[in-house]
Amino acid sequence: MRRGLNYASSPLLASKTPAWRSKFVMACVVFAFVGLAARAAWVQVIDNDFFLRQAEVSFTRTLELSANRGRILDRNGLILASSVPAASIWSIPEDVEKNSPEDLAKLPQLAKLMDMPLDQLKKKLAEDKSFVWLKRQLDWDVGMQIKALGIKGIYQSREYKRQYPDKPMLGCVPA
Repeated sequence: MRRGLNYASSPLLASKTPAWRSKFVMACVVFAFVGLAARAAWVQVIDNDFFLRQAEVSFTRTLELSANRGRILDRNGLILASSVPAASIWSIPEDVEKNSPEDLAKLPQLAKLMDMPLDQLKKKLAEDKSFVWLKRQLDWDVGMQIKALGIKGIYQSREYKRQYPDKPMLGCVPA
């Protein structure tokens, strides 16, 4: 005979449980399942506007991708026209006026880099208080030199300009 626990002799295991107790537990489980199913139906089918907005916000992004023009090649693969980066310099004159005297002393250097008389630069800065283009489509290296000056209120944007390496060969008049 094998040694072990005789379940029939245990007073806790030998007692008969009432039938209503197992029916009550089963009813609670079914009620919980029906409740979860009803809540899922409510959230997904009936009142789903909030969750649709949340899903759209989490996946939708607006990215501005600036397109630049492609290269134009002749039949031999030589470049006839291409786009190169250019710096466009703009300003918020109101911020320039608030600068320290050290920054204002850099304005002649700025005018020289932009190949513009200082009087014309000051006139442009006096035109409007909120925004003014100072010079557009400068060489990128010149734009980096202007940025290195560190004048508050003077900013630059990256744009592209068209470059024609063999302009005389194309029969174009140099600009």
